[in-house]
Amino acid sequence: MDAEKRQFILKNRKMFSARQLAKKLDLARSEVERVLGEAPAAAPVRTLPVWAEAAVIFAVAFLFRLVYLGFLKNTPFFEPLSATLDDGVYLKMARDIASGNWIANFPLGAYRIPLYPYFLALLFKTAGPGFWPIHVLQAVLGSFIPVWLYLIGRRIFPGVLAARAAGLIGCFYVPLVFFEHFLLGETLSIFLNLAALAVAVTALGEDRPRAPAWILSGLLLGLSTLVRPNTLIAVFFVGCFLFVRYARLRNVRSAFLVPLALLVGFLAPVVPMAVKNAVVYRDFVPFSALGGINFYIGNNPDADGKFHLTKGVGTSLDEMIERSAEIAQKEKGKSLRPSQVSSFWLGRGMHFAFGQPVHFARLLVTKTVLFFNYYEWPDVLDMDFAAAFLPILRLNLFGFGIVAVLGLAGLVWALRLKDARIVLLAVFLGGLFFSVILFFVTARYRLPAVPLLILFAGAGIRAIVSIPKMERAAAAAVVATVVLAAAIAFRPSEPINFATSYNSLAIALKNKGRYGEAERYYRKAIELAPSYPSPYFNLAKLYDQLGRAREAGQLYATYERTKRLTLEHPEEVGA
Repeated sequence: MDAEKRQFILKNRKMFSARQLAKKLDLARSEVERVLGEAPAAAPVRTLPVWAEAAVIFAVAFLFRLVYLGFLKNTPFFEPLSATLDDGVYLKMARDIASGNWIANFPLGAYRIPLYPYFLALLFKTAGPGFWPIHVLQAVLGSFIPVWLYLIGRRIFPGVLAARAAGLIGCFYVPLVFFEHFLLGETLSIFLNLAALAVAVTALGEDRPRAPAWILSGLLLGLSTLVRPNTLIAVFFVGCFLFVRYARLRNVRSAFLVPLALLVGFLAPVVPMAVKNAVVYRDFVPFSALGGINFYIGNNPDADGKFHLTKGVGTSLDEMIERSAEIAQKEKGKSLRPSQVSSFWLGRGMHFAFGQPVHFARLLVTKTVLFFNYYEWPDVLDMDFAAAFLPILRLNLFGFGIVAVLGLAGLVWALRLKDARIVLLAVFLGGLFFSVILFFVTARYRLPAVPLLILFAGAGIRAIVSIPKMERAAAAAVVATVVLAAAIAFRPSEPINFATSYNSLAIALKNKGRYGEAERYYRKAIELAPSYPSPYFNLAKLYDQLGRAREAGQLYATYERTKRLTLEHPEEVGA
């Protein structure tokens, strides 16, 4: 070995593992290890064992979530605001399942996420019908997210700074905590994704592929996909990567067997759910029949990259599904199964994409900008709106904008390490990104990609600290990424009014018997968005209940008028 290679090994021993150094210098690993063994030992630094640091991260994360719960329990957001929003629908489904409807035969059930209601039902059966067990369990799952990030970071990044930074950001990343306490499947899906990736990263780092590890990884990803179906796209990306990776190593056997093992594990939970849905709904719906409808919502001539009810399909989610089925059946001239309704709307979206390719391409660019923008685009509840009732939400020290900038910079730096495990994580992140911009952007749909951005944000911090020691080209790439990403992430967003949030809050207050507050917030929603039909109807129902028939009648008439206009001009809803 020449002196130049020896000097490179000694200079970079803290940045790269022996295996990475051997690959970079085209040496045997034993040669690198011999040089490292001959080097003067560095002064010992006393650190906690990996398991102890992971336990500390979990404890800090869980304590922060308990403090958040202490604030949350005194607000209307402790339980679902409305039975018509996703969390309210899952609550009703879970209670029905827990009461004996284990086959889960529900109206519009083929359009719902299949696994999460079973998760809630099992919790109701074992811990009782209250909301505290749900919040505590999802806080526990959420507290494992920074632990997974730390453990994965320790495996793939040189040194400990990147892993520790990722774990710390994960502890206090407020949007993760915010969504953990809705009755939604995102927290469970993220936990399963990271567990699957931890297994995959370990398996990929071994000299010989082990089928059981890849089956386990696939199993976890299959469960995650039953909670968030768009995970399917990321799984497909990973399968393709594994095939290409082993094929390039000229290991033909592993090129087929590793993706096959992943597929076997993936299908293990998916097939029984598909069979159940085929029996109950007489249709092939392995995940959800809502995919085609959602695709059209995000890809039509009026789409702007965010979620809007499209023209003529109603003013609520249930009505959207029902009207979408009616329109599809009317155009086809026959009764359609849920999968056929989904295919109809998928076809319409594809017709737009291929018929107007320039418009479609511009829309994808718009959704990409929205995806990396700092703003938490609202779904069930606007986080900025909730912060008025939950001041702890303002402690968002690492908001999405900062995480996106650091994460992209860290990704650029980490890919230069040429480690297949890092590429695997980047491919999965790319799949999640693509699965969002293919439809529409909301904070909730973007959330499963955030932990991987946090992981690479830890690497970004490591990269920025190391800029003075980097080669000029590497340093320039990191700096350029930071500048470009910051320009996108912190681009000013359009102002959002809180009409739908005030309407949902008023529903929750009315259900608690707090009629005066409910009336005030219905009026506030109407003031902010006069063309939004729902608060007129809800306030009319409240007045009916209070015996104010004349005022109720006027509001019902206004509701019918605004609803008719909204069906013709849905883009004005909430404006």
